[in-house]
Amino acid sequence: MKMRIASLSLLTILCLALSAPAFADLYNNGPTNGTYGAWLIGVGNYVVSDSFVPNASGNMMSFDIALWVESGYTPLTVDWAVGTSSFGSDVASGSGSWTSLTLLCSNGQPFNGGICSGGSGYDIYDTNMSVGNLPVTAGNTYWLTLTSATDSKPGGGNPAWDENFGPSLAYNLAEGSIPSESFTINGGTTTPELSSIMLFGSGILGIAGVLRRKLKT
Repeated sequence: MKMRIASLSLLTILCLALSAPAFADLYNNGPTNGTYGAWLIGVGNYVVSDSFVPNASGNMMSFDIALWVESGYTPLTVDWAVGTSSFGSDVASGSGSWTSLTLLCSNGQPFNGGICSGGSGYDIYDTNMSVGNLPVTAGNTYWLTLTSATDSKPGGGNPAWDENFGPSLAYNLAEGSIPSESFTINGGTTTPELSSIMLFGSGILGIAGVLRRKLKT
């Protein structure tokens, strides 16, 4: 009886482990360029919207972008939206301070084989923003829209989203279609990986063997 209880407990643990979310990039639009240019998403009518197609179903929890700010200043806030159409916000929207900041390079320092921001007087940060838990479905197209970004420069500054010519579609509110920007969609997915399925299967077979031997004794 004790062996059977222990076996069933192991089965329960395996089931829970298989259904637990795995945290990974749900979408990556390619590496930061950091040298070519960027699109303003600061104060005024500066709005940029990029598409993304999740590689797995799950919950979008945060996003990272590469952000240009004038040298010596740091990013502060941004307005964001996630929708099913460009500039849309039907999935969710919000506004607030960046969750984390990482300085990638300062003006004049090498970056990706070139000079950070082309030596044009900007620092570049990797910025992360938490968005809660937004359900997304693999294969569906969504849009990340950013605007009203501020930095520590008096008056709010005018940060810009790094242009990296990634695979997504992108639009600027004033100018229409533009090359896309560097960003990553982070989240969790409950889609089991092949290794997890194999582990689960081997566990079931092992438990079946133990129970068979127990019943014969």
